[in-house]
Amino acid sequence: SRNPAGLSVSIEKALQEKIVILAVPTFSWPEMPLDKIQPGTALIDCSNRTSKRPPGQLSQAEQLQQMLPPGVHVVKGFNTISAYELENQGLSAGKQVPIAGNCPVMKNAVGVLLDRLGYHVSDMGALDQARVIENIPLALFPDWKIPLLISVIIWFFLYFRLFYGKHLCDDNKFGWFPKGIKEGKMFLKYINKTCDTHALILLGACYLPGTFAAYIQLVRGTKYSEFPGWLDNWLKMRKQLGIFMLFSASIHACFYVLVFF
Repeated sequence: SRNPAGLSVSIEKALQEKIVILAVPTFSWPEMPLDKIQPGTALIDCSNRTSKRPPGQLSQAEQLQQMLPPGVHVVKGFNTISAYELENQGLSAGKQVPIAGNCPVMKNAVGVLLDRLGYHVSDMGALDQARVIENIPLALFPDWKIPLLISVIIWFFLYFRLFYGKHLCDDNKFGWFPKGIKEGKMFLKYINKTCDTHALILLGACYLPGTFAAYIQLVRGTKYSEFPGWLDNWLKMRKQLGIFMLFSASIHACFYVLVFF
């Protein structure tokens, strides 16, 4: 316990509850009286791996299930929630938490617990899906991939559009127009102009979903209903788009100095 002076119970007593959260390292499982857990108990495995699971290897949750007496069902979950989030629940309201298990009744009980904590449940299916869930915390910046892809696509589209308008099309004629290519600052000018427009588009992308959300709430007459999936995902990536906008605007500012001074 992090607070030994506070209220505490024995391990045997804790294992008698209907829902038990096993928040201990995997190497300590053999030392625990898991055989004392009563049938009909939902055992939540929130352990994390130190490295990604090799192909063909059971998940830690599946290994735990093999150690338990009949009637006790493992539900994989909570491993994607940090201790900081649990202590500051306002920061994680509405977060999707994946769970997996072989018993629908036990998963439903865990889902109710998560709902009371302010989370949304994402049922991944049977316990073998714990192999996927256990790899989630090991992914590097999983929420940044789509915003990064969107940002890169927009940037290159703007750059090639600018290049096309300068050198591939002139006075409504197609061809190759090399004017300005030999200028030493052409490369800087194009990047500068691209980053300028790119930053403005991303800035709009940060504010636009909030406007859509406000109109949807006005039409529905309530702010307590879920947004459509596309809008919900868009709202969640505003932070990443804002960071990319700031990065692009910073490049624009630096290149502006190089080009004009």
